[in-house]
Amino acid sequence: DIKLKTNDGQVLNCFIPAVLYIGQASSRNGFIGSTKEEQASVYQWLEYCLLKSQSPSHEILK
Repeated sequence: DIKLKTNDGQVLNCFIPAVLYIGQASSRNGFIGSTKEEQASVYQWLEYCLLKSQSPSHEILK
């Protein structure tokens, strides 16, 4: 699985915490790396999570 690491050392390995963290951190640049390439990798990771969560083999907890 792809994991996203934040500046304060948190590892986000599922979609919902990542979305919440991005919402909180985007305004204060909380992600490791501030280059456009590194920011793009964050969005690629989120896109991967979205695709994975929408696949038939993945059960979404309600």
